Amino acid sequence: MSDSYQPQSWNYHFGAPKAGRKLWLIKPEEINFLIPLVLKTAKEHLDPKKSHLFIDPTSNYKINSDSCLHLSKLLNEVLNRKKSNKEFLPQLGAANEDINRFFSDDGWRHIRKEYQQILKRNKKSHIEIPNDILQRLKEYQQTNGFSDYGQTIDELLELAKVNVND
Repeated sequence: MSDSYQPQSWNYHFGAPKAGRKLWLIKPEEINFLIPLVLKTAKEHLDPKKSHLFIDPTSNYKINSDSCLHLSKLLNEVLNRKKSNKEFLPQLGAANEDINRFFSDDGWRHIRKEYQQILKRNKKSHIEIPNDILQRLKEYQQTNGFSDYGQTIDELLELAKVNVND
C-alpha cells in the first residue's frame, strides 16, 4: 500500500454542517467492515421508506439498479484485490466517488453510525455465569472498590497466577 494515500473526505450535497465531526469516505483500514455494510445498505435503494439514505431524486445522478450494480462491482473488486494482496487504492478512490454520488449526507452518516456500532460490539464479549457466582463477584468488586467487572476479574486472574507460581 502506498504511503502517500490521503483519506477522502465526504463532499456534502447541501453544504457542510456548522458543527460536528467531518465525514470521511472509506479508508483502507476500514474496508473489511465498511464495504459489506455499504453493500447491504445500497441494496435498499428501492425501498421507499429508506429513500432519505440516497441522493435526492432531483439531482443529475439518478439512483437505479444500474448505479447500484456498478457500485457493488467496484466495492467487490476492492475487497477481492485487497484479499489477494494486489494494489486496490485506485479502485477504492473510484468506489468512494461513487459512494459520495450514491448516498445522501444522511445516508452516509447512517452507515458511519452503524459502522461505529459494529466496532463497539466487537470490543466486547458476553459470558454466561450462574447467579450465585455473579453475586460473589459483585461482593468482591464492592469490597475491593473496583469500578467494573473487568477490573475485578483481572484482579482475580492476577491472584490466581500468583498462587500458581508459588
